[in-house]
Amino acid sequence: NGAEGVEKALKSHFDVVLMDLQMPIMDGNSAMRKLRESKYARPIIAVTAHAMTSEREKAFASGCDDYLVKPINRAD
Repeated sequence: NGAEGVEKALKSHFDVVLMDLQMPIMDGNSAMRKLRESKYARPIIAVTAHAMTSEREKAFASGCDDYLVKPINRAD
């Protein structure tokens, strides 16, 4: 639930947020935009099963600092 993720990120102190892009209520891109509009400055890493360049570009435009494709490779 992206809306719940935004609420928790704004009320807590996390070193980094791992943001899934496909969530109910509010998707990850919308959640990242909401966080950045709220002046959230900590790192956000988008996590998704979609490896397409267009999805990566959309995530960076939404405010992520990095982008990981599932399954996650620990070296990445």
